[in-house]
Amino acid sequence: MHYFHIESDIKYRYATTLATTRIENPANVAQEVSFTAVLPNTAFISGFNMEVDGKVYAAYVKEKEEAQKDYDNAIKEGQTAGLVSQTARDSNRFTVSVNVESNKAVIFNLTYEELLTRRLELYSDIINLNPGQVVNDFSVTVNIEESSNIRSLRVPALKVSEEMNVDGTTNALASIEMTSPTTAVVKFTPTPCQQKNVSDEGVIGQFIVEYDVDRSSNGEILRSPRLTQLLQQMNNKLFNTAVFKMLPIYNMVVAKTKF
Repeated sequence: MHYFHIESDIKYRYATTLATTRIENPANVAQEVSFTAVLPNTAFISGFNMEVDGKVYAAYVKEKEEAQKDYDNAIKEGQTAGLVSQTARDSNRFTVSVNVESNKAVIFNLTYEELLTRRLELYSDIINLNPGQVVNDFSVTVNIEESSNIRSLRVPALKVSEEMNVDGTTNALASIEMTSPTTAVVKFTPTPCQQKNVSDEGVIGQFIVEYDVDRSSNGEILRSPRLTQLLQQMNNKLFNTAVFKMLPIYNMVVAKTKF
């Protein structure tokens, strides 16, 4: 794995997160790599594609058995291909299988979206990190844009287990920049040495960004007509796109040649 980049764009509590991974295969034969992607509980996958030799190949949704067959055929042909399959017991856990042609590099882009909910007076953007190895180029960027002033912005320590309580902690490797009262940028770029300090297999855990916004006296966020319109569009998209998550018998497959 050459690099592992995640960028989350939050606009008015709606998060669109893009995970980008570049995998290189210097061998003379095709090789397959699999890794796990864990989404937040309310998130859904909205896009998956791969880039090979400067060309972008978009994924398409097929029934589970048919998608697996297309992927297996691509492997037999030594082609570059990818398969995103949903774990039966956990609807938020996906297995990403990648077959990379010999002496090729492939960039995979996985996009998921969610409407952030407010809990304990804070909105939380939770990003699950598990590249499975130490990566030379590792970065997480969270861009926040709100209609009201941002307050109580913080990044707790990396949560490495469900039992771990990170309340009141601070992630010393994360940086926070308030670019304006209503916008902010959070960055997390651990070096290979810092990743090894987490575990021998690199960074594993939840990177969490928490914040709130200024509210009126009755506790409601002041909204302009334009913001109300944008939120309605986001809600409609959330409803229309969530069908893939509701149908676990379907998988997403992407290959240089559709079968």
